[in-house]
Amino acid sequence: EIAITGHSYCTHYPDVKKCAKDYPQYKLSWGRFPLARDWLLECQTCTSGVLLTDARDAYFQTDPFRYPFGDAPLQYLPAELMLFEEIPEQTTDHWLTAIPIEQCRRMKLDTSPMLCSGSTMGTRQGILNYINVMIQEFDYWNARKECRTTNMEGDDQAIHNYLYYTQAFANNNHYNAASIPHRTGPIHVVGVQADQIFRAAIQKALDQGFGKDLAAAEDFVNQYGYMHWNETTNETKIVPSTIRRRRQKDWRTWLPPEHGLIDPKTGFILNHDGRPSSQVHQFDRFGLMVQMPFVMDLHKNKPNK
Repeated sequence: EIAITGHSYCTHYPDVKKCAKDYPQYKLSWGRFPLARDWLLECQTCTSGVLLTDARDAYFQTDPFRYPFGDAPLQYLPAELMLFEEIPEQTTDHWLTAIPIEQCRRMKLDTSPMLCSGSTMGTRQGILNYINVMIQEFDYWNARKECRTTNMEGDDQAIHNYLYYTQAFANNNHYNAASIPHRTGPIHVVGVQADQIFRAAIQKALDQGFGKDLAAAEDFVNQYGYMHWNETTNETKIVPSTIRRRRQKDWRTWLPPEHGLIDPKTGFILNHDGRPSSQVHQFDRFGLMVQMPFVMDLHKNKPNK
């Protein structure tokens, strides 16, 4: 249940519009953590692996709880808590983590892989411990004016990275935590690379005359996708990607092969080892073409192997 500011909620952040009713001391992006803890505690049968994840910008290609780490099934986890790295060039030097941490904790992390706070996996106890440590840090930030980032979305990621790289997760109750390198585990955070591909396609469309300016070129890519721009049909016009998926056998090759990111037979996004990434997170960064209807078509029309 969401409470709107003015109903005596959002006690620390009067500029924030919404907070969880049961946790008015936290802005909504923080309040989801204690809510998740409460739901997990209520589920007495949830005793095995747990995935704490965003839902709006993530979809599944296979079961993440069946993902093999090397030759071991997921029941042999690398750690009780697993955090997932973004693309290697995205590091903790990015302003999303650097500015809040320096402002609040008066320190700078060593340059390290950026860990995404939107998808985290572990054992039941590992996730519960993780959430409790996050909440302790939320309370620290709440108690200090210089730490309150009311106008910033995503500062939970700064806290997520700060706690891991200062070993706060590993030191709590003597359980272990591990960061999983990009494109090697059940969670594939594709956002930064997806945005790079999307922006490059917009520039290419502009250069090839598919738009009078960047805004028009972006609209073009959103409608027609990344491939087959110069193909014609009986109507002698470029076919929107939504229609092309119903007409052409090769629509699953929706990304140019030089990116090495998809299986052209299925359209699924792959890990480095060639397996489908179990969860694809931040897929919306590919633009409006890659939204849920597209994902549903991938699954519905998956070829038999």
